[in-house]
Amino acid sequence: MIIRKAKLDEVEKLIDIFGEKYYRYSGLKDLGLLYDPEQTKKYFTTLMRMNVCIMIVLENESRFLGVIGAILSPWMCNMKQIILTEVFWWIDKNARGNGVARKMITALIHEGKKVGVTHLSLSTMPKREEALKRFYRSLGFNRTDSLFTKEV
Repeated sequence: MIIRKAKLDEVEKLIDIFGEKYYRYSGLKDLGLLYDPEQTKKYFTTLMRMNVCIMIVLENESRFLGVIGAILSPWMCNMKQIILTEVFWWIDKNARGNGVARKMITALIHEGKKVGVTHLSLSTMPKREEALKRFYRSLGFNRTDSLFTKEV
């Protein structure tokens, strides 16, 4: 298995794993947050062309088994502190273990540092919150925020 930065010409493969794996598992549909593959393709393509996102993939024999997608932005409007905010991540159940998630986050940090990132922010969904809190803390992360969502 290889962990590396995704390329612009791989957007279709990113959409496959995002829509078929992450979105279905996330429970976001139950909150009224809908998935549209065409809009996702436009969004991913735009972000990658503008170099304002980093997507790390876990690949085995040209097949994506995992992805972490994150967006670059200034922290509190301070251009001296660029934060990389994870928007989604998914690792296929059969590919989990052996430190794969840790390695993918390490790759995300490595790629972020190349473009001036000073901080990385990771999120969690309620169904995985306790396990991911322990995992994130083991990597040196501190809790900074909680999100609550409402359809308006």
